[in-house]
Amino acid sequence: MNFKKHRILIIGGSIALVCLIGAGFLLVQLSSRYGDTAKALVKTQSRLTSLNHRDPYPSQDNVEILQDNLVVMREEVADLKTRLSAANVEVEKIEPAQFAPLLERTYNRIKQRAASLNVPVPGQGTYGYTEYAQGKLPEKRHVERLVRQAKIQEYLAGLLLDAKVSSIEMIQRTSFEGEAEPEDQPANQRFARTPTPTRSANRSAIPETEPSPLYETERYSLTFTGREGAIWEAINQLSASPLFVKVVDVSLKNLGENLGKPVDLKAMYMETRRAVNPANPAMRTGTGELTPDILATIPREERIVAGREAIEAKLVIDVLLFKPVAESADGATDQEVSS
Repeated sequence: MNFKKHRILIIGGSIALVCLIGAGFLLVQLSSRYGDTAKALVKTQSRLTSLNHRDPYPSQDNVEILQDNLVVMREEVADLKTRLSAANVEVEKIEPAQFAPLLERTYNRIKQRAASLNVPVPGQGTYGYTEYAQGKLPEKRHVERLVRQAKIQEYLAGLLLDAKVSSIEMIQRTSFEGEAEPEDQPANQRFARTPTPTRSANRSAIPETEPSPLYETERYSLTFTGREGAIWEAINQLSASPLFVKVVDVSLKNLGENLGKPVDLKAMYMETRRAVNPANPAMRTGTGELTPDILATIPREERIVAGREAIEAKLVIDVLLFKPVAESADGATDQEVSS
């Protein structure tokens, strides 16, 4: 072939051949990439389809762990509720006609124990049962709570007597009989709706008790007198009692209106020593120091002034009555079944 004659054809064919080879190489490479991408897409779509058609949560392993934890928590809650409710006041079931004799026996026990300790106690009409003591029969739905209140009042009177108070002026219960009490209202809300005792305007209001699904609340007002040590012992007795008692408010009033004028112990001592030893210059000039040794020679009754007078204490307390655990046939508690 004459190259010169067909030069253009040969060069053009060579270029076309190179282009065809390059295009073929690119086609093979892109085809391989397309195959890999298509396979990855199919795999991803397959995984997406499997995820869309199954329930991934919760997993069976997590379900088993949660069920085991739930069993343990139920046992712990039931044990805690049993321990808390063990301190509740046991109430026997009686008829309405038996309530007045029960009140009489309760008051007589309080009065007899107080008489043995020479502690004055209030009359039977000051506990909040005047109408029942006079012969009125309580409603049958109120009897259980009334009996519980009477027993708690007797228990509180015993704590005050153990604290060696000078007198008990009042142990007032919460009067609930006049309140509306619909059948569908939870019992803990009925117990928690407690009226606040009246107070002077310059003192903050006594906080109301918030309803709780765990316990019922009974509020009592205590008024008693005693020395300072007896007052604090009574508060300690209430706080440490097996029955759950929350002290809501404390009001103290000193009954000694005239505590006397301040006594100058140094002048009194110097006057006494001058009469005994007039030759001592320090006694004549009154410059002797009142040292602890000299102070110890003065009778205690002349040195101690505060803390000896009677104090009237008014306490407002809440008694918490935890609900017992009631189990159903499958062993779950009432609250767990309802939830």
